[in-house]
Amino acid sequence: MTLFLLLLFTIGLTIVISLSVFGGGQIFMPIYRQFWSLLNTLFNTNISENDISNIFTLSNSTPGVFSTKLAFVTGYYVANGEWWGFIFMFITYLSFILVPILIMYFAMKLSQKSKNSVYGKKLLAIMNPIISAIMAALVIQLLIGIIAPYFVFNKSINDYFKIDENNSKALFFSGFRKIALFIFVPTGIISSAILYKFKFPLLAILFINVISSFIIFAPWA
Repeated sequence: MTLFLLLLFTIGLTIVISLSVFGGGQIFMPIYRQFWSLLNTLFNTNISENDISNIFTLSNSTPGVFSTKLAFVTGYYVANGEWWGFIFMFITYLSFILVPILIMYFAMKLSQKSKNSVYGKKLLAIMNPIISAIMAALVIQLLIGIIAPYFVFNKSINDYFKIDENNSKALFFSGFRKIALFIFVPTGIISSAILYKFKFPLLAILFINVISSFIIFAPWA
């Protein structure tokens, strides 16, 4: 019975998450962190902070859509090492993508019928600035989080915003690394934008930034 409730609850919350967030990528990180913490509290799924950090790191460093990868691994970690986790992760993945796809399909059908209506045009006029504001807020949050790792955003309901100078990232980016970070981030963004404008290969830009960050911050030191 408990297992059935766990599976049902996980699928239901996965669908709710997929329908409740505009945008994608990093915006799902605090939501899934709270989701996994809730599963730990209710069903003792043993998803540790180290597991969560590994999931975010691997999801960010591998190709593909970030949010769907989080939905995919949820099914595996919920199983807590059991064999059925390899099956359930496909179920959580499908739960995450199918409902929004169906909604988008019917919304496109509806928009085709009402694209010339006054109400349809007014709705688009309202939604466009809202979506733009959400994306702008996300970019600002990510930029602050990168250049000032002691700022914590949306970690949980109680940690919506705080300054934590003792977290692992803040401790790593201290001393000379802190000064280097303040210089490297804006310089990297500006130089990458210039290179991209002049049709420099995106993969090469990424490779240059990764190599530069390793040389500058020397994680082995």
